[in-house]
Amino acid sequence: MNKTKKQAPPLHHIAGWYGSIAIISAYSLGSFNILEPDSTVYQLINLTGAAGLFYLAYHLKIKESMFLNGFWVAIAAITLLRILL
Repeated sequence: MNKTKKQAPPLHHIAGWYGSIAIISAYSLGSFNILEPDSTVYQLINLTGAAGLFYLAYHLKIKESMFLNGFWVAIAAITLLRILL
């Protein structure tokens, strides 16, 4: 009997799923006043989530999603710098 070994999903799909879950989580936590939008944790979740989605879009060559998530990363990074400095 020939057993086929199940392969792990490609890294870009793992990054994409993480990104989707992270951004939905950050939005939910902010909307329900569990995290403040100017908190480090909130911005880190947004930044890493958008970076994951950017990586997926880059790998799949989806320019519109790269554009959106590139700005999302930039906004979160600038906000984090403002918080930390």
